[in-house]
Amino acid sequence: MSNAALAAGFDLQALPEAFYDDPYPTYRALLAHAPVKRLPNASYFLTRFADLQTVYRDTRTFSSDKKIEFAPKFGDSLLYAHHTTSLVFNDPPLHTRVRPFSVRSNRW
Repeated sequence: MSNAALAAGFDLQALPEAFYDDPYPTYRALLAHAPVKRLPNASYFLTRFADLQTVYRDTRTFSSDKKIEFAPKFGDSLLYAHHTTSLVFNDPPLHTRVRPFSVRSNRW
């Protein structure tokens, strides 16, 4: 399979066994042919560090808050509570207060 075809067929929710054995050819294909890959579930998979920095630093446009997305999936459950109170699923100011170096700093 060509690198372009590998990138075009990439779906994070349907990974082939070969990906688990060695994910790096897929990552290289994505970086070369689809660095901002739109997935079938309408989410995006980013492979360039600069793009990731932009997304993580722009909390007004891109949110980590999963309350709206996870409510229909998990209802009033412990899994919902975990995913909506975990540090990685919170935006500033809560995230910034809990984690002293924020996504706005230059310390990665």
